[in-house]
Amino acid sequence: MLETIFKWPATAERLRNEAVGEHLDGFVGYLTNAGFAPLSIRQYLGGPIHFGRWASRGDLDLARLRQDDLDRFRLHLRRCRCRPRHKARACGRSEIVMVAVVWFVEYLRHLGITKPAPVLVMPPIVPEFEAWMRGHRGSADRTLADYRRHLLQFVEVTRIERLDAAVLRAYVVTRSREMTGPQMLVVIRALRMFVRFLVVTGRCPSHLDRAVPSVPNWRLATLPRYLPTDDVERVIASCDPSTPLGRRDRAVLLLLARLGVRAGDVRHLRQTDLDWGTGRVQFVGKARRPVWLPLPQDVGDAILAYLSKGRPACSVPEVFVCATAPHRPLSATSIGGIAHRAIDRAGVSSLVKGAHVFRHSAATTLVRSGATLDDIGILLRHTSRDSTAIYAKVDLPALSLVAQPWPEAAP
Repeated sequence: MLETIFKWPATAERLRNEAVGEHLDGFVGYLTNAGFAPLSIRQYLGGPIHFGRWASRGDLDLARLRQDDLDRFRLHLRRCRCRPRHKARACGRSEIVMVAVVWFVEYLRHLGITKPAPVLVMPPIVPEFEAWMRGHRGSADRTLADYRRHLLQFVEVTRIERLDAAVLRAYVVTRSREMTGPQMLVVIRALRMFVRFLVVTGRCPSHLDRAVPSVPNWRLATLPRYLPTDDVERVIASCDPSTPLGRRDRAVLLLLARLGVRAGDVRHLRQTDLDWGTGRVQFVGKARRPVWLPLPQDVGDAILAYLSKGRPACSVPEVFVCATAPHRPLSATSIGGIAHRAIDRAGVSSLVKGAHVFRHSAATTLVRSGATLDDIGILLRHTSRDSTAIYAKVDLPALSLVAQPWPEAAP
């Protein structure tokens, strides 16, 4: 298989003489089946070769490979002083080295050469809590993943049968010294929902969830960060519609800017959610509530251009996928990266450069165009009017009608 990606047969023979050379032919076939292009495969061979040389110097057996070994190799990359043919200068700064090693280890585990990754053993009460949250609260997997890491720490240091108000308050006070305010908000929400679950299942006294202390948080104390309409258009225009990547990024940005959807909504959008006959699109947001929204003409044209001339051929049901193999659905972080790069590319000055700034921008534009808060709440799919109330603060013409003159100080 090495001969299929290298021009000279001598190169393939030289690579087969490396410490992991006996596995490289199969690794190339594994990446080929996963959809990698030959150029990408050539770039992914350097990581396993470097890892093999490092492992051989430490007499590391691949059959007994553990996560600790991968962590030690990651530290090695930061201070790598290997010979020049390792491309040592780029090792510590290039993430592709470690990504390639992770793929190589997955290949070895697929063959059974390396032991499978250890399965995280969670206390039974945590999966039970997550099942309860899905069934009774409609919580998304992303939300439960955010809660999980905090609850595992809580369960590890707490005896549930002795849980009381003093234990809850002491735990929150201890964690608040280690975390920032926004991080503590997640901890508080996770604890309250977990205690409510314990109350419902009879594991602790009722109303104990009220004993979880709050942290200072003024939801309406700040103005929503947004971009002016002209800047939004400049950001969208910065995408090159003549390239597949530009078509994808333009379609993503138009969805964010015109419909005010979240990054997670774009990430989970499937081709079956597009109703071309009636010109509408379906999103399943928080609480798993499906909502149909009208599909603007420019958004529909951009999505069609991407599907017909930009999207790689793959069986993934999601609309937006990675431009390079393997063609997996974009993550919410990747969509935020698309927004960040487009804002920088357009030369727009903004304190916030993620995907959510387009949601605030769309709502702000609607408010200043005369739309009511109820209309904006329907578009943004808010379940509470309190969530939409923050946009009343950006309607400066309306606020000027009710503003009272500030009394001047008497001389």
